[in-house]
Amino acid sequence: SAVVTALDNATLDPCSIGNPNPPQPGTDLFNRCVQTGQLPSQVGQTPDIIAGQLNIFTGTNQAALPEPEVATTRTFGVVWEPDFFDALTGTTISLDYYDIEINDYIDTPTGQESLDLCYQLGDPVTCSGIVRIGGAFGETGTGTPAFFTNFVAFEAEGLDLSFVTGFDIDRIGEFQVSVAAHQYLTNQFQTTALSPVVDCKGFYGTSCDPVPEFRSVSRVSWYRNEFDASLLWRHIGDMEAQAGEADTLFEEFRSVDSQNYFDLSLGYTYNDWGRFSLLVTNITDEDPPILGNETGSTAFNSGNTFPSLFDTMGRTYSVNLKFTF
Repeated sequence: SAVVTALDNATLDPCSIGNPNPPQPGTDLFNRCVQTGQLPSQVGQTPDIIAGQLNIFTGTNQAALPEPEVATTRTFGVVWEPDFFDALTGTTISLDYYDIEINDYIDTPTGQESLDLCYQLGDPVTCSGIVRIGGAFGETGTGTPAFFTNFVAFEAEGLDLSFVTGFDIDRIGEFQVSVAAHQYLTNQFQTTALSPVVDCKGFYGTSCDPVPEFRSVSRVSWYRNEFDASLLWRHIGDMEAQAGEADTLFEEFRSVDSQNYFDLSLGYTYNDWGRFSLLVTNITDEDPPILGNETGSTAFNSGNTFPSLFDTMGRTYSVNLKFTF
């Protein structure tokens, strides 16, 4: 991957005026600040990170290629098809468990992680690649190295539940009910042996893209002759800002309540060759939660929320015509 300059998240330059515990002469931090481009008189006096972002030099360092990842995957599942309710048809219940551990997983450090690798952990490779101008990071050309590398481990563990059944009511039609739910048991990673394990289960932040602990999708469908309809319920569990970042946010940005969206679909099929359908998404017109522009990572926070997870468009309508010949 070519080496490019990009923006990434960072909250604190340890060598800046933003450090509540300014580096003292003779300490390791003070010496690292000087070694990476500050004059002794600039240590603890330069401006801090602006707008929660920092330039990074990212891509592949040809002189330090990462080693292959090694993963251990454990899965176990059961499927039950009960038939003791005559009124129900096609009933299937399945429960799956998975545990995925990746050692030496390949990724790039965030802007803040690259700062921590140098100034907290003293990584010489990272420190040698830091570029400051005037002792700070505000000018074009400044930044920290964030190349692809091997981190210690990543683990994801969870449960998937699926339930499907159907029943028929004379003169009213056929019904089908389905539920798919996911529960995280573990979602965590560790970058270096000296770094803490970061727990992302149920959290969001600059190093935890939003990870709801529980999510589910439920659907009720109705079929009668050429007509059909379905109601879909999308549930996203509540989350909190990750530890160490919540205190830097406004109180209303420190947590997100569970979100619920309902979608309605209506369809009509004509002689097996024509179909008309109408879809109304987010029929209750729920607004996305507002979290501020410095909450979470730059890649996932757009418009003060997480558009990859939450519905940002409000109520929308779609009409579809399909002809088969």
